[in-house]
Amino acid sequence: MRFGPYDVIEQVAVGSTGTVYRAQHSDIGRVVALKVLHPALVAVPGMLESFRAEARMLARLDDPHVVAVYDFVEDEAGAWIAEAWVDGATLQAILVAHGRLTPEQSLGALHGALQGLAHAHDRELVHRDLAPSNVLTDLAGTSMLVDFGLAAPVGTTGTCGTPAFMSPEAARGEAVGKTGDVYSAGAVLHLLLSGAPPFPGADAEAVLARHLADPPPVLGGHGPALADLLQRCLAKDPAQRPPDAAALLAELDEAASEHYGADWLTRAGLVGLVAATVELGLGTGGAAVATGTAQAAAEAAAEAIVDTGAATVVVPAAHASTPPTPPVMPTATPHHRRRPRRLKAGPAVVVGVAAVVILGGGAAAVTLTSGGGTPVADSTPTPSTTPTPEPTPTPTP
Repeated sequence: MRFGPYDVIEQVAVGSTGTVYRAQHSDIGRVVALKVLHPALVAVPGMLESFRAEARMLARLDDPHVVAVYDFVEDEAGAWIAEAWVDGATLQAILVAHGRLTPEQSLGALHGALQGLAHAHDRELVHRDLAPSNVLTDLAGTSMLVDFGLAAPVGTTGTCGTPAFMSPEAARGEAVGKTGDVYSAGAVLHLLLSGAPPFPGADAEAVLARHLADPPPVLGGHGPALADLLQRCLAKDPAQRPPDAAALLAELDEAASEHYGADWLTRAGLVGLVAATVELGLGTGGAAVATGTAQAAAEAAAEAIVDTGAATVVVPAAHASTPPTPPVMPTATPHHRRRPRRLKAGPAVVVGVAAVVILGGGAAAVTLTSGGGTPVADSTPTPSTTPTPEPTPTPTP
């Protein structure tokens, strides 16, 4: 198969909105993640516009801690986006493979992703789905934020995201600003440092109800400054939270230095854990394949409560039963470019490989993801050889 100048190497994911391939540019040899909109969806009202908007938003971002867009093509045969490919593992996959992280690693895992989020906030964009499945670390240890399929200008309304990390205003379908992303970052950090999401529950509705009504939990054992910061990140009133990702990152650095010492970041490396996760088959390739199964589980609205030993969290049912089966590979239609509309990104600043596509999102309206927690083992790492699906938002045409 060939899409423009890109020769397909392998199919890595199938979801409700499209297919992701690993491909290579025939002239310059660059390996990319090629996200192709399902041909049947091209005629669905709003889908093509949303797919185009995703590419345009990504093209505005130029930072080593966010996904890099190389090309967008739209013609009579369909539409596709070429994004940078990375070898690495998501934060969720690392947790599944190795269990709890050290406090320094937990803080470091979000450090780069928050830099990418701050870059987006500077351009008046909000991510709207900051979750462990969307924080990626490459083999060099660079942490980044991926999957901007639900990203939108500040103030966009609509209920979307992963319930375990969704802000109250997002749960109500209200306008989401930069502080909505700050809330999600606080929820992820609470999971990493405590071993449990801030508001666990039996299903997505129960989790969201607790986000709306329950006071923020108090984090113990990590110093008063960090506990206070998380309390404010998880405040119901957006005005009480740090105003954006840059402000959160500055406070996080200060609180971490106060409790763990000024050199805490030197002890935050994830290189070894990422390499081991990739060896287990839970890296970007394996995670992407599992995404199709996770999305199917989300569409079926199936949840299960799994007691991992450290915490009880909500996860898709596929986590608790049999290993996921690979999605059925559809017969792909060769792509012939005719009068292509191109959207070129500006020069990308890339450290190693900039980012990876995680399939999902990209629609004007979305439904709630089923599940929304990350299985976290106790402090003794327990490797797993079962690829674990990652929750992704489900588009609603």
